Amino acid sequence: MCCGGLTTRCGGLYGGSRRERKRDDENTLSRAGRGGVDSPKYPELVPRPRNERQALEEELAEIRGQIAAYWEELESRSPRRTRREQLERQIREREKRLADVRARLAAIKAERG
Repeated sequence: MCCGGLTTRCGGLYGGSRRERKRDDENTLSRAGRGGVDSPKYPELVPRPRNERQALEEELAEIRGQIAAYWEELESRSPRRTRREQLERQIREREKRLADVRARLAAIKAERG
């Protein structure tokens, strides 16, 4: 390659021949059916939740962890004023999202009876 594969003229931004790129695309398409989110490179590394309730429960656990990490950072050291304000804002935003997720989970559980 004359330019190291940095232009489309010589094989695209990532280099390689058309045959190599076509083979990579075919491999990506064949792996996409394994239940992963449509990730072009590693679909099997991002599992898809089976339903909305499970997705919300996963998000609930993730949000709790984020809030705990923000509080830990806020209490463990005395951050500068701007960082402290940023952490406080992030905690408020995560708590709002936590309330939304809990409400949606309650609605789903109420539908099921």
